[in-house]
Amino acid sequence: MENENFLLINPGTNLRKTIDKNFKRLKFNPKVTLELGQCSNILIYVEKNLGISIVPKVDIIGHPLSEKLQIINVKNLDLKRTIYVNWFPRKNENLTLKYIENFIEDFF
Repeated sequence: MENENFLLINPGTNLRKTIDKNFKRLKFNPKVTLELGQCSNILIYVEKNLGISIVPKVDIIGHPLSEKLQIINVKNLDLKRTIYVNWFPRKNENLTLKYIENFIEDFF
């Protein structure tokens, strides 16, 4: 893989920090030839055969190019992602929404 061109998300993003941390842990110094702000754009350049990339599965599922690309599941990486639940507060809160909020606070 040392001869491959890597197309990665921009530095400074949490995803890129995670990718770089794992490259360092594996003592691998990739040849990064292109950095982009959106994983969906990275997939376009991968499809044009400009290099390979590491992107979250959520960005591949349902993408128009997902059927054209070869996808390999990468295992044993120290990956973490912060997720958020958002809603618009109302005067009369929905009981289901309150239950979900309590569950998230207790579980996570």
